[in-house]
Amino acid sequence: MHGQILNFILENNVLTKNQSAFRKLNSTITSLIGTTDYWYENIDSKKLNLTIFLDLRKAFDTVDHEIMIKKLWKYGMRGNTES
Repeated sequence: MHGQILNFILENNVLTKNQSAFRKLNSTITSLIGTTDYWYENIDSKKLNLTIFLDLRKAFDTVDHEIMIKKLWKYGMRGNTES
């Protein structure tokens, strides 16, 4: 199922350009480098940085599966998973 969802997401450009997870040659390090660079630009321009960190480790456990299925349907995912 993971492979099918990943292929669908990539083929249909569901992710924004700032999304690092689930992309080849991108990782949390890629995201941190981009974010740090943005912070430095703000500091150099005498702007403030506001940062909020969320721990989403167990986020999937709290997702209402009916809502998730409706969202997947909205993005065009149909049918059963392939084995």
